[in-house]
Amino acid sequence: MSRRLAGAINTARATVASHATTAQIWTVLGNQIDWTGTATTTIFPNAPQAGAERTLICAGACSFIAGTNMLIDGVASGTTTTCAINDTVIVRAISTTQFKLSIIKYAGVAEDLTYIGTVTAANVFSVMANLPYYKAYKIFASNINQSTNYEALMMTVSTDNGATWVAAGNYDGTIKTATYATANSANISMNSYGYSGAFDMTLFNRNLNGKASFLSFGSFKEGASNNVLQMANGTIAVSTNINAVKFNFQSNNMVTGTFIIYGMRG
Repeated sequence: MSRRLAGAINTARATVASHATTAQIWTVLGNQIDWTGTATTTIFPNAPQAGAERTLICAGACSFIAGTNMLIDGVASGTTTTCAINDTVIVRAISTTQFKLSIIKYAGVAEDLTYIGTVTAANVFSVMANLPYYKAYKIFASNINQSTNYEALMMTVSTDNGATWVAAGNYDGTIKTATYATANSANISMNSYGYSGAFDMTLFNRNLNGKASFLSFGSFKEGASNNVLQMANGTIAVSTNINAVKFNFQSNNMVTGTFIIYGMRG
């Protein structure tokens, strides 16, 4: 026999200070929690049971690190997510020791982008990053320098976390400057050539027609002092979603380079 409850369920609110491992959100008297302090949290103490849930309201800047037992929506394992004052963090216990966090940003437009990670180059041939699933990604690249000569910067993608890379013949793109446009079917070129540069790219994941696409705007130095604005765009034929991306020059090492990657909701 079931009973119907009349009226609302009014839960209490408590205060818990952030801590790396011992912030006790489960035993305090409140389902809503004022989350104080600035410590970076890597795990919570054991939950009373699977299905338990708490809502944290951030009192200021605080951080959470995604991991095997700290699953954060849209964030790769090992990546730190920083919250700001009035952000809301919903903590759901998948089991007594594994938790799923959903972060709701207070500052409006910021919630459209979720930080995935930063990859840096230090005299290596290529840099790559794994991509948790999003419909699209924003990649901000800066301070990209090559070891010698003037070679094009190339991008390739993977659908199996970098075990293999989408083969030649599946890329179609154009590069446009003030004077010309070129096409490349072996991979995607970010620029015609250039010793150093920076770019802002939007990479769209696979659509129903089995194509990913991208649009990039960059500034590349093509001489001692000649900076040229270049736009690159194209499509990539893939049968499943993209989950890794790689950048490299044609044969030169990448001496420096910083690639900041965000997932885009939508």
